[in-house]
Amino acid sequence: MQNIFTLQVKSEHIKNSRYSRQYRTFGYLFVRIFLILLPFGLIPSFDETGTLIKNLYPSIGSCFVWLAVPLCTVIAWVFHTKECIGHIGKYLFEGSASDVPISTISRDIQMIFVKY
Repeated sequence: MQNIFTLQVKSEHIKNSRYSRQYRTFGYLFVRIFLILLPFGLIPSFDETGTLIKNLYPSIGSCFVWLAVPLCTVIAWVFHTKECIGHIGKYLFEGSASDVPISTISRDIQMIFVKY
C-alpha cells in the first residue's frame, strides 16, 4: 500500500507541473523570427532559379519568384501549427480531447494490483 501511495503522489506531482514560462516565450519568439526571415531567404533562391529557367521557358521564368509566396505561406502555416500544438500540449492532464487518458491508465493499474 505504501508503494501505491508513493506512486500516486509522484503522479500528482507530474500532473501539477507545467512547462516553464521561458519554453513558451522562446518558442513563440523563435517561430515568429523564423517566419519573418523566411521570405528573405527564399525569394533570392527563387529569383535565381527563375533566371535560369527563363531561357527555356520565358513565361514561367519571369514569374517563378512569385512561387515563393505560396511556399512561404505553407511553411509558415506548418510552423505556426506546431507552435500552437506545443502550447496546447502543456496541459496534458486537464481532461480535454487531446489529453493523456489518465483515468483509463489509473483503472488499468488498479486492475493489475487487484489481480495480484
